[in-house]
Amino acid sequence: MFAVPSFKQAQQAEGNVFCQARRINGFQCTLTVWENRDDMLKFMRSGSHAKAMRAFSSLATGKTHGYESKIVPTWDQAFELLQKHGKSYT
Repeated sequence: MFAVPSFKQAQQAEGNVFCQARRINGFQCTLTVWENRDDMLKFMRSGSHAKAMRAFSSLATGKTHGYESKIVPTWDQAFELLQKHGKSYT
């Protein structure tokens, strides 16, 4: 209901340089990389993604994590950071 439209929005969003989804250890994960923070925030606060964020607490549980870096993380690195530093939604 929200995941596919949000994913498509991210793929087409200005400033998106990487967008993939995969299942890791039973968790559905999405990894996006942005040219800059402003582009990421513009995506996050608009369209399908904004609707998904408003509905998240009533539909799902999980973690989110965002950070700034000069390199694109591997999936293993990103998942480790998510587990260590992710904000939990239960």
